[in-house]
Amino acid sequence: MRITLADIANKFDGVLAETLTRDEADRWAWSMIEADDAGGLEFLPPTDHDRIWRGLIYLHGIDMPHPEGGGFLHTQQDIREAYSQLCE
Repeated sequence: MRITLADIANKFDGVLAETLTRDEADRWAWSMIEADDAGGLEFLPPTDHDRIWRGLIYLHGIDMPHPEGGGFLHTQQDIREAYSQLCE
């Protein structure tokens, strides 16, 4: 299985456009992390490995609820900023 920075950007875009739920993005990221743990994930290009990995970790926690209730830990603005740092 292969993953690119464009794949990460696509998931961020989906969450921001609300065409992909946070739960769906989280589950996708978890499946990629599991594939990597099993030795079955190739990062393309290899020079983007760190950015792709940071994106996967962020997406894996994107559906975390706010500890005080009433929403998510990561706001839409937080997600936009993470997208900007990782994908642009």
